[in-house]
Amino acid sequence: MSNVKIKDVSRGATLLKKIIERSDRNLDGAVRGSEVVGIKPKNCPTTGPKWGVAQQAAQGVQKFAQSKGSVTVEDVKKAVDEVAKRVKAADLDGDGFLSDAEAKKLTSLAEKRFANFVANHAGDSIDDFEIPPQKEAKRPSFKWSGTPAEVCTSLLNAYSDPKNDNFWPSWAGKGASRYVVKSAEAKEMVKALEPLYTSRRKAVLTELSNRTLDSHFGCVSCDAGARAVFEKLAKELGVTGLEFKSPVAPKVPAP
Repeated sequence: MSNVKIKDVSRGATLLKKIIERSDRNLDGAVRGSEVVGIKPKNCPTTGPKWGVAQQAAQGVQKFAQSKGSVTVEDVKKAVDEVAKRVKAADLDGDGFLSDAEAKKLTSLAEKRFANFVANHAGDSIDDFEIPPQKEAKRPSFKWSGTPAEVCTSLLNAYSDPKNDNFWPSWAGKGASRYVVKSAEAKEMVKALEPLYTSRRKAVLTELSNRTLDSHFGCVSCDAGARAVFEKLAKELGVTGLEFKSPVAPKVPAP
């Protein structure tokens, strides 16, 4: 990572943000950890110094954004800008270069990986990389049949915006580890439940409430707007004692 040029930092940030945009493979507006895998420089030997640098930089800023609470495309791009700002600030002697000694003082993995990305790819363009193709994913349709737990899961998968939700990369295809429900999503859910019998709606709402009580795989976190929507429905249905809380995202279990 010898002598990163500070003037190249902005160029590197622009390129990495383009890579981040292309990394949203299912076009849901968010970048998951599993989506920043498979980024490769074209015409580059696997043993060359550039191999893996871009993927590592993308993974670094994705995790940096995740630590801030959001992995939407826009927030991951903001993470790139924040990391780039820190790298620029690391040029303590103001000579326009990031020496090895200054680079060693970078505090986060995201900063170190980004600096290495600038050193290796600042002069490249988005066309110099192979990035897995994007394909819009369709949300599953809401199904009314099944147990209250099955109907609740179907409701969440159909109407919870996935860019707000949390996922475990190693559990791909098994749904969100935590559904984050906001007012607009809650209103869609309430509307979808309208055709069901009152007893059925009560059972599904009770199940949803139970999933907000603690942090576990498949739990639900309601913001203030969603909480008000669900509390209103509970009152209309005559259900008492239900709470709609906001548990933290569950941690991925140790291997």
